[in-house]
Order: sequence, then structure tokens, then C-alpha cells
Amino acid sequence: MKVSPISRIVLGIFVGLLVAGSAFAVEIITEEDLVQTVKLEEKLVRVADNAMFLLDASSSMNDKFGDTGQTQWQLVRQLLVERNSHFPAIGHKFGIYLYTPWKIVYPFGDYDRAAVAKALESLPEKGKGSTPLWNGMNELEKVLKTVSGHTAVFLFTDGTYTGVPINRPIEIAERIVKDYDVCFYVISTAKKYENEMLLEKVGALNACSRVVPESMPFLVEK
Repeated sequence: MKVSPISRIVLGIFVGLLVAGSAFAVEIITEEDLVQTVKLEEKLVRVADNAMFLLDASSSMNDKFGDTGQTQWQLVRQLLVERNSHFPAIGHKFGIYLYTPWKIVYPFGDYDRAAVAKALESLPEKGKGSTPLWNGMNELEKVLKTVSGHTAVFLFTDGTYTGVPINRPIEIAERIVKDYDVCFYVISTAKKYENEMLLEKVGALNACSRVVPESMPFLVEK
């Protein structure tokens, strides 16, 4: 698949949020920049110690995204694989998890590009089942109790959740931000207004959290 120039900018968002350097500005690091800077990793500085990825692989992610011919879940997988292929190894710790239901894809630990690539191969081909986002947030909190340093949490979601939780996802997220050094980055595929509003609340929990707006359409060239 051909990837457009604007796609390469969006694919650089994750690195821009996790590393910085004198030659780069957050959120405008391109794929070409990343290829070149892998050789210059000593010039990059971590702006987060840890990165955790919470992935929605529920059945609702099987909806086709726009006119791409791919599902939302297929595009999420593509984004992760692309991003991993250029991520600089400068001492981050990573954790990758499905929360539909909760499953450890890459256990929290030192970032290893080859190991992450292998772990991503285990992701399901298509979405299945319900969306217990609230349980995923509870499980995230358990992991955070074991880590130190500043953590960037990348939450892939369409804003839906199922079940009858004791605490709503936003309430758990509020507790997490209060108790831990965490920023939430919401990669949204929300379609309904009420789901968009929920995710906007997560993105406004503190000064460093945000919703990555309309990121999915730029993954493929139109």
C-alpha cells in the first residue's frame, strides 16, 4: 500500500510524543526523518520513560473506515507495525495490551524492536467480541503500580464500551492521572457524538493528555 506524505507525518506522532531532539519538533517528525535519525539516536532525548499501548480489537473495529477498503482494526495494526519499524531504541520501556478482553501482547519491559515486531504478529486478524474498556483501565492501573517514571498511554478506541462497570472508564482515567505520572494520548476512531465527547474528556484530563484528531484517515492515500 502506498502511504501519502501526510500519513508519514501522522506515523511520526508516537515518536514525536516520546522523544525530542534539537533538530525535531514534537508531532512533525516524518518517516524519512526517523530513518535518518536511527543512526543518530544519541542526539534524541526521551520525553517519556514508558509507553503503554491499549488496543481495541472488539467487533466494532471491523467496520470499514471511510473509503479505504480496510477496517479500523486493520489500520490500527498497520500503524503499529509501521511505527515499530522506525522507533529509535533509546531506553524506553514498552507494554502492549489488548483490552477486549485483556491480554498481554508485549509484557512491560525494555523496548526491543524485533521482539515487538514478533509480538505484533500475534494480534488477531479481525476484531471480535465486546468492549470492556473499563476493565482495561483497571488492568492498566495494576501495571502502572509496578513502573516508575513518566508514562505515555496510547489508547486506541472508538469510544464505545460494554458491560456494567462499578466505575466508568473516565472515572478510572481520572484516578490514574491523579495517582500516577501519566499522559493519555487517545487515537480515536469514534463516529458517534457521545463517544467523541467521552474521548474528549479523557484527552482533557491534564495538560499533556490529548486526542489525536482524525488520525486514521491519513493512514492511507486517498
